[in-house]
This record gives sequence, structure tokens and C-alpha cells, in this order.
Amino acid sequence: MFSSRKTAAPSTGYNLTKSLRFRSSASAYLNRTSVASPTNNKIFTISMWVKRGIITDPSVFETLIGGASSQQDTFGFGITTNNAGDLIELRDANVGSYNLITTQVFRDSSAWYHFVLAIDTTQATSTNRVKLYVNGSQVTSFSTATYPAQNYVFEWNAGSTASVIGRRSSGNSSWYFDGYQTEVNFIDSQALTPSSFGSTNATTGVWQPAKYTGTYGTNGFYLPFTNTTSTTTLGYDFSGNSNNWTTNNLSLTAGSTYDSMTDVPTLTSATTANYSVLNPLQISGVPSFNSSSVSKTFTNGNLNIAWGTGGYCGVTSTFIVPSSGKWYWECTLQSANISAGISPSYSEYPSGSETNIRVDGSGIYTNGSSAQSGLAGYTTGDVLGMAWNADTNSMQYYKNGSTYGTAQSYTKTTGVNYFPFFLNSTSVSSQTANVNFGQQPFVYTPPSGFVALNTYNI
Repeated sequence: MFSSRKTAAPSTGYNLTKSLRFRSSASAYLNRTSVASPTNNKIFTISMWVKRGIITDPSVFETLIGGASSQQDTFGFGITTNNAGDLIELRDANVGSYNLITTQVFRDSSAWYHFVLAIDTTQATSTNRVKLYVNGSQVTSFSTATYPAQNYVFEWNAGSTASVIGRRSSGNSSWYFDGYQTEVNFIDSQALTPSSFGSTNATTGVWQPAKYTGTYGTNGFYLPFTNTTSTTTLGYDFSGNSNNWTTNNLSLTAGSTYDSMTDVPTLTSATTANYSVLNPLQISGVPSFNSSSVSKTFTNGNLNIAWGTGGYCGVTSTFIVPSSGKWYWECTLQSANISAGISPSYSEYPSGSETNIRVDGSGIYTNGSSAQSGLAGYTTGDVLGMAWNADTNSMQYYKNGSTYGTAQSYTKTTGVNYFPFFLNSTSVSSQTANVNFGQQPFVYTPPSGFVALNTYNI
């Protein structure tokens, strides 16, 4: 499995500022029709940084980028989820339903991946006609490998092709990508290596973005998603070619649907870095509040959790609570029966009594015992803020910007990692919450000195 980019690394001087979140629940995608004849439809490069959201149903092919003309999904580059894991796949209907499928899996939802797909069908050797790179390293192991014929012309860069980002182009067009993308480069007429778009940090060995400085060709484009003037400008091309994309079902409305994120694969600033999200592969401890039979649905780039069946079950973030510093995050309640705080994961949960601090609509609890009762309660639409001071081991809760209860001291169990966690605190089904670790604007200003849970601050 390739190393994913979530560890902190010194900046190269090239810092990203925005990513675009694709919400499969909103059917979000971009589309464009190429109207110019390509510079070379046998040679091209696609480079993009991707952070996965939900781990999808095994029947779904999550198209990162693709296109079609007369045939269904003539070209598609994306993620296939099956019993073997989450695999990168290149499809082309003219060659076969499945062309290249990796043996490596890519399911770390806390990390940014850099994907480079280089096509040059003029090459005499078949394996040189398609090259895939992940985080700077070439992928050479495939469970399925069907290469195009020499001088084959993909439909992707073929004049009037209808192109999409984040969705299948035709056929099963209800299959959407859920997650984040940034630094999307398409180079018409050149088959490039990752060194054109990234470099390895000499100190840490972490692969990180570098500014592409070459030419783009006629149909080339560059999408950094930084123009937030309107949803229209989100799809603007910054290559100089004006090959703009149309955005569909993306939002710049303040709140949990805001899709312009400061979640990026660089350590840009205290408010712009790689952020924590919910972890679809891990549940919280709290043995008395944990049922594997409770259905859980993660959406919106792993910032929304919905419990579909009755029963108690907690979920955690992807990042642990640091052992020092002051940290703030929010939860917008779409249902009233939500509890939240910090807890170990299920795999690390100490045996014996409950070990966590949490709040529900009636009180604050430490290790299962009431620390404060008689709170005013909360309801659907309320914003629950959490300010954890790791230097003094205390938690202050907020409701809609005002203190909610008094700050409670809490000592974590030694040698155990704690995570922000969220719990359906009722046996009633259909409980839902949106979380925000700072990749969107907070609804309320954090208390002085408290920062977001991202790699820059960690």
C-alpha cells in the first residue's frame, strides 16, 4: 500500500489554498464539452490530488475524471470498491470493460493522494502506453491489465467529447465520487512524470505538490478551485486556455453544504492544511454504546454521519486529540439525540469502566458518571461547539456560541489515544449530524487561543 500524505512536512514554498468537496448526496459534479481539436489525442497527462470521502457500495465505480461520446463511459479514471478493497481503475469501453485495476488498495480517508495518469499510445511497448503513479511512485502491480493498441485514440481528448469530473459520464450516471479534489491538471500532447507536479520533501520523505510550469496544449486545463466569487467561477480554468468547467449541485452557501474547503495537501497556514474528518473504518469505544448491527452512512466528504437503525453506536474522527494545545470543533445537530466528546477507539478501549467525556441534551458525563446535570437541552439545528484544552485537561461545551454548562476537568487514560467522537444517544433510528473541524468556516468564532484540528496546527 502506498504511503498517504497526512504527516506534517515543511513547506516547499508552494502552498495550496482551496479544494473542492464533491458531495455524492447532492449529486455534485463538473462537466465540459471539448470543442477544439486536440493537440494530440494519443498523448496526454492527468494529474490530481484526491482525498477520499465515503467508502462506497461495492457496485459503484467512483469516477474521478472521465468522458464519453457515442459509447457509454468510453473513458473513466476512478476508484472501484470490491471485496479486495478500494482500487484505482482505468476504463475504456472501446478496449474492454476493465483495462487496468491495481492490486494496491487506497482507502485512507484521512490522507491526500496524488494520482498521475500518463498516456502515450504511440509507444511500441504496451506497458509504456499507460502509466499510473501514486504519490510519486509508479504503480506496476495490476490484477487486471489490458493495454490499448499502439496509436489507439482515447475518446477522452477527442474533440466533441462530453467530459465530467466526479461522476460517470453516461449509463449509470447516478454513480458519484464523494470526497475532495484539488490541483487538477490536464496536459494535452505530453506524457509526463510526477516530477512535473510534485516533489519529495528532503527532510520527511513526504510527497507534496509543486507548481506545474509547463505548457498545456489546446485542450489542457488547470483547476485549483480558488475563485469563490460564485459557483460558476469555481470551475474556471487557470491554464490560460479558458477551458472552463460547469459546476453542478455545488454550494457556496454558508453552513454544512459549503463546498469550498481549506482542506489541502500542504501545510499552508493554521486555517489551511489537511483536516480531520470522520473515519468510516473506525468506531468509538464506549462498550455500552456500541453495536455493530447499527447501520451508519457517511456522506459529504465524511463530514456527515447518519445512523439508520435503532441502537447506540459512536464514530470517531480520523485524527487523534493531541496531547497538548487547545482544540475546537463543531457539530451541527440534524437530530436532537446526539452525544459528543472525546473517546478512545473501539480497538484501544481499556477494559472495565467507561472512559470518555461527552455531553448529551441533559448533562455532561465523565467516564459514564454525571459531571453536570440539568442543562437546558438542545434541539435540531443547534450548533454544538467543543473546546478541548489538552494543557489543562478540560472540556468546555458551547451551544450556538454560548457556553453550555461549565468547563469540566477530564484526565485521559495513560497510553491510550483519544479521538473526537459522536454518538447517537438513543435507540431511536434516523439520527444525523454534520461535523466541522475547520475545513469550512466555523459557524461561531472559537474561544481565544483554540485552533482547528489540522496538520499545520498539530
